[in-house]
Amino acid sequence: MIGSLSRSHLTPRAIASTLVLATAFTASSAHADVIDFEDVSAPFDDGYGIFVGPVNDGYRGFNWATNWNGGFTIPVLSAAVYRNQVTLASGYQTAIPVGTQAMFIPADYQQSFCVFDMARAGAWDLNSLSLTGAWRSGLAVEFQGLRGNDVAFSYTTTLGAPGVMKNFALNFTGIDRFLITSSGGSPAYPGGDNAALIIDNIGYTVPAPSALALLGLVGLTRRSRR
Repeated sequence: MIGSLSRSHLTPRAIASTLVLATAFTASSAHADVIDFEDVSAPFDDGYGIFVGPVNDGYRGFNWATNWNGGFTIPVLSAAVYRNQVTLASGYQTAIPVGTQAMFIPADYQQSFCVFDMARAGAWDLNSLSLTGAWRSGLAVEFQGLRGNDVAFSYTTTLGAPGVMKNFALNFTGIDRFLITSSGGSPAYPGGDNAALIIDNIGYTVPAPSALALLGLVGLTRRSRR
C-alpha cells in the first residue's frame, strides 16, 4: 500500500509508481461544472414580480455579491416569468431564451458602473461564461481573476447591443475570486438606462490536489505512523 512506504522504501521506481497513481487520482477527482441557474426556484418577493429567486452565499459553493444597494441579493430572471409580466423593451427579452433562466446583475437607475463578485475558499478555475448588457450598448467590461489581493488575470472587452449574449473563454486558473466590472456605453432603450448585466453558463473547475502534493502526504502519513 502507498501509505506503508517508509523513506528507505521510496526508491525511484516506487516514487514513479506513486506519481502515476496520484496523477490518475488527480485527473479523476477534479470537479468541473457549468452554472446555468436553472435550479434556482425559491419563492422571491422582489417587489417587481419578475424574478424567480435569489442567489445567496453558498449557492454552488461560492459567495456572490454586487455593488447594488437595492435591498435584496442577486436575483435570477426566468424568461417565462419576465415575458408574462413585462412588455417594456429591453435586453432581457432577447438575452434569455424561452424556457431558461439567467442571473441578473443589477445596477441602480443611471448608475455609471456595475460590479459582480464571485469567490470561494481555495483555488479554482474560471473557464468560461456568457454575458451581455441589459440596457446599454457598448458597455466596457473588465474581467479580473484574483489570488488573494493580487490580480493574476485581467481581460477587457466591449459588449455590443444589449440582449446579445457573448461567450468568453477566459481560462483564469488557480484563482479564489472573480470580478466583473461594467461601465460606459450608451442608452439603447427609452425605458431604462444603467450598466446592469445578464450572465449565464459560468463554467468552472475545482482542481484536485496535485500529484506532488499527494506524494508529500504519503510521506507525512508514513512518518505519523512511526
